[in-house]
Amino acid sequence: SGTAATKPRHYILEFTAGTRWSAGVVARSTRIILRFAHDGVERDEAFAKLTPRLAPMAGAGLVSGMNGLRPGDERDGYWVIDLARQWRKSGLPLIHLELAEYPVDRQLADVCKQFAGVASSIGMSLSELRALTRSSANPAELALGVAQLGSVDRVCIHADTWSMSVHRHDRAVEVMMLLTGNLMAASRAAHGVPSAELDIHLLATYADDFPRSRDLGAGWRVDCVPSPYLYQPRSTIGLGDTFVAGTLLAHGLMVVEASR
Repeated sequence: SGTAATKPRHYILEFTAGTRWSAGVVARSTRIILRFAHDGVERDEAFAKLTPRLAPMAGAGLVSGMNGLRPGDERDGYWVIDLARQWRKSGLPLIHLELAEYPVDRQLADVCKQFAGVASSIGMSLSELRALTRSSANPAELALGVAQLGSVDRVCIHADTWSMSVHRHDRAVEVMMLLTGNLMAASRAAHGVPSAELDIHLLATYADDFPRSRDLGAGWRVDCVPSPYLYQPRSTIGLGDTFVAGTLLAHGLMVVEASR
């Protein structure tokens, strides 16, 4: 058509568990994402100007995609941090920073520090937690260290078969957030796309081996719940994002309910 693309293409190679290949059998459904350029930040100045009016009515705010910043592009990074700071000043009850994979592991810690005092919650996958802490120790203890690093009162971790929150909040609220995130991610795994059909797939299983909920001391607690796990999902794309969306949706609905 002659129309130039507005952003560079990315390519995703998916591998389904049980598929035979030259070196054996794929053990875990996963994917490889090939990025040939940094997307950068899509600045929406109109949205930013509406922040003082919108934030007090919202249940949560999400900061994500910081790994898409171009190398040396500090201005866009500061723009996002400043926007999130405006959310906080406007009374937004939850500001969640979702991490991602970075070319250099230390960048994970750098992002946590940059949002210290701005974000109130940090989230990541179990593999990202391992990369950030460079440790295979108990994930609850590692998440507590991340909470202290980022000066937040909540860290949420999602794995293949469970999700957990290390927090200083109401246990019932945190568990409901985890359950909702698990349910929505399981639905996407079953359908391959976001879906309003939330029935648990007949082949879904629940793990017995997952971190146990318990008090961690000094007002901290870990709550962990198993998730409906599909050995051969229709797709693995967006499952973590959908989980995060589910947790924030649940939080927002509970904020609205509590205000009535």
